[in-house]
Amino acid sequence: MSPVHLGAGAVLAGLVIASFVALELHMPPDAQRLVVKNDFVDAKCTMEFTNGAVETFSLAKGAEHRKTYKAVQPGFITMRCRTASRTIEAPGSFHLMSHALAEITLKEDGTAEFRIIRDRPEPAG
Repeated sequence: MSPVHLGAGAVLAGLVIASFVALELHMPPDAQRLVVKNDFVDAKCTMEFTNGAVETFSLAKGAEHRKTYKAVQPGFITMRCRTASRTIEAPGSFHLMSHALAEITLKEDGTAEFRIIRDRPEPAG
């Protein structure tokens, strides 16, 4: 291959890679964010969404699980975290919101706390 072909191939590969990076980093306007903090003990958590999807993840004591949902996940979410000694359930009000961070904390007393942190204030009306 000639240097021209190699150069053209490198430029094309760079454009393809840059396109994938841009798509991955782009946040749609209705993105929903989640963080689960663990102040209790090691746990294995399962989240069940109203659309039937199920997600599982392990969470060590002192660690966090973070995820951004680019597609809206409507409705309330059932979340259970199993530890060696008990099962902790997220409050029944647990849900994700667009333009906000949903935060679940597994507290030291073995309970779960939920709160929403908005990116911007609610529109008036």
